[in-house]
Amino acid sequence: MDERSFDFEAALLAGELEQTDAGYEFNNAIDPWWDDYIYNLYDWGDPKWRKQNRGKFAWLPVVMNNGMFFMVSPSQYKRMMFHGKNDPKSWCAKIDRDPKTGKVTGIYARRCGRKDEPRIVYAHREAMRALAWLGKVDHGNRRGLDCRGSTRVLVNLRRVSSRLNASNSLRQKADGLPSGVHKRGKGAKGQQLYGGQYCVRVSTNKVRTIRSRKWSSIERAKQWYLNQLNRRFNTKMWVHDVTSLNYPTFPPRRVKRIEIDLAPKQRGDVYVPPYSLEASIENLVATF
Repeated sequence: MDERSFDFEAALLAGELEQTDAGYEFNNAIDPWWDDYIYNLYDWGDPKWRKQNRGKFAWLPVVMNNGMFFMVSPSQYKRMMFHGKNDPKSWCAKIDRDPKTGKVTGIYARRCGRKDEPRIVYAHREAMRALAWLGKVDHGNRRGLDCRGSTRVLVNLRRVSSRLNASNSLRQKADGLPSGVHKRGKGAKGQQLYGGQYCVRVSTNKVRTIRSRKWSSIERAKQWYLNQLNRRFNTKMWVHDVTSLNYPTFPPRRVKRIEIDLAPKQRGDVYVPPYSLEASIENLVATF
């Protein structure tokens, strides 16, 4: 597969992107990416997809007990599936919601810990061997069920600081401008000017604000902000820049859509009912 398997046209047609003065931006408000992570949607035996699902960006599904799945790199599959030889792990969906509207904002995979493990084990932290690590594990494309990668091979997961993790997020700004871009008054001809702004914490109670020059182009201000992030964190994988991200290629669908009940349960947002799978992935796993 191409190293940046981002299908721009497909994302645009699917409504995941919208055109702004700064180019194309993710429309996070209408991007329920979790609708793609339902196991019985797909034909897992499709030969064309199996042939394509190779190399660094290949993945296998780990099914959760509500019929959804999260994806891992093939090298991590057995470790994420089993405690021991014949002791399967039971993964549940952890759902984040907007506290004001109750709408789903993200989904992660988690399970109950055993023995010396934390009480709750998240799949992305286990995949990166970070259960005892104090830092964060960041999803580059912000999709909480895309757990591809390992400590040796960077795909979507990466160990990061809390600062980088917070910086790699899409925030809904009231003015509709991209992250890090602000209005900076009017030019001599009355045109709107824009500038980049980046804040650096220098001590517990002190923050230094770095501002760029002014431009009439939102894109110039946005690129300045991305350059600041690149210099500070020495990474070029940012959710603000769709061309820097990697997205998985899914098998063809057997059905157009399957509804999964995401309503809160009495026991919180952990799903516990059994789910009968319609397809087996044994043959798929055997191809690796």
